[in-house]
Amino acid sequence: MRNPALGDLAVLIGDWRIDLTNADFLDDGAAMSGTMSVEWLDSAFIVMRSSMDHDGPPKSVCVIGRNEAYSGYTLLYADERGVSRIYGMTLEDRIWIQHREDPGFHQRFQGTVDPGGNRIVATWAKSHDDARTWEHDFDLTYTRL
Repeated sequence: MRNPALGDLAVLIGDWRIDLTNADFLDDGAAMSGTMSVEWLDSAFIVMRSSMDHDGPPKSVCVIGRNEAYSGYTLLYADERGVSRIYGMTLEDRIWIQHREDPGFHQRFQGTVDPGGNRIVATWAKSHDDARTWEHDFDLTYTRL
């Protein structure tokens, strides 16, 4: 039996190609690609594993769960650098949002899932002044394999 509190996330389950663009760490017009797999963990959580093909963002794993008394999800992130973070997350009306509000460094992700559930267009932004101003980080497009 799958955790019914995670039912809205079923659209993410599967294997995805990632295309990363518009990043400061890339030359103008350059892109990089990678993959993401999303699967159930013991029918109670969802696990996302991502890796890029070249020297881009590090390999990462995320575990998503939910307290059924609340509408949002919690996403635990860890990567090969030893970095670990906790994000709040929602996925409502095809809008996928992740956000983190640590002192001195905030992040937000917003993606739109296409009506067929086969493509997600997203962007990351960051703030170094506790969300008073935001700067674009990079864009991602996920395409279901």
